[in-house]
Amino acid sequence: MLAHWLLDPTVTYLNHGTVGASPRRVLAAQQRIRDEIERQPSRFLLRELSSTTVGMPRSSPPRLRAAAELVAAFLGARGEDLVFVDNATTGINAVVSSFDLRDGDEVLLTDHAYGAIRNAVSFHAASRGARVRAVELPSPARGPSAFTETVLAAIGPRTRLAVVPEASWFATALACVRLASNPALLVSVEMKHKRAEVRRLRSSQLGFGFAHSTAHPRLRLGS
Repeated sequence: MLAHWLLDPTVTYLNHGTVGASPRRVLAAQQRIRDEIERQPSRFLLRELSSTTVGMPRSSPPRLRAAAELVAAFLGARGEDLVFVDNATTGINAVVSSFDLRDGDEVLLTDHAYGAIRNAVSFHAASRGARVRAVELPSPARGPSAFTETVLAAIGPRTRLAVVPEASWFATALACVRLASNPALLVSVEMKHKRAEVRRLRSSQLGFGFAHSTAHPRLRLGS
């Protein structure tokens, strides 16, 4: 298996979640794309890559949207609902900065929230007079229902956005609450690296506003 990577064979590398390495076949695919760009940069970057074009009109879909369709099919989603961003932190910034938070509104986090996501939510909420509240989740020993009950109890009349962990049962419960009793509540699911969770959590079916994740090498391998 190690032969499929360029990793130092004398080192047991474990930090794939933060700075993972790509397999040789992925690096080869990346190089083929770079070679194609270099053969005709203007055509690739100005006329084929995105919907913003220069020069002759194009009949085929932009390459980014074609790629989104392929990735969405792999994840069990729709291409029109998928947007590529630099990383999950960029994604949550896009969500929160575009959300219509107002003075007195509340954003709900848990104490499991990733630090960069917590910082982004705090910054945008403060700029609009909204309040951020972090809920301390109970011990897993109490069972999954205790997690759900704790967060549901924390949702108040001014809660407009809830950023929840990646466990599917947990996010599903919150989505059901949003649909059933608090239509003003938007649920954003923090997926991190979980392709399997993304496949189970289909926002079009469960009512999530957004799910943000990172396409680490595990996704590239189809794990």
